[in-house]
Amino acid sequence: MDFTQERAAFFAGYGQPEELLEALRDQTLYVPLDVNDEFFTLVVDDVPWSVAFTTWKRAQDFAHAAGRDLASVKAYEVTGGVFVASVVTQGPVPTGLVVDAHQADVMVFPPDVLKGM
Repeated sequence: MDFTQERAAFFAGYGQPEELLEALRDQTLYVPLDVNDEFFTLVVDDVPWSVAFTTWKRAQDFAHAAGRDLASVKAYEVTGGVFVASVVTQGPVPTGLVVDAHQADVMVFPPDVLKGM
């Protein structure tokens, strides 16, 4: 199954964590850039969280909710596996990943879950 199907299975109560992570590896993600053209990161309770979206529309919805000018919003398109391996797990401190923030089906992957990905 693809990431959307795996996520739906997870929310329905019968998803498998390993298969969800495998689907995330293959999922195209849109990773928003901040005003300095760097990957947008949130910090909650001293834990950094990268933010990514499964569609450009979802990224725009988040930007709109955050009060950003949609004309200035930029994102980097990459597969989940490449983003996690090349960016998320390479920082100086453990970083989590939030997929589709500001959506009813948001998925949160804590830093310890991403280490093995």
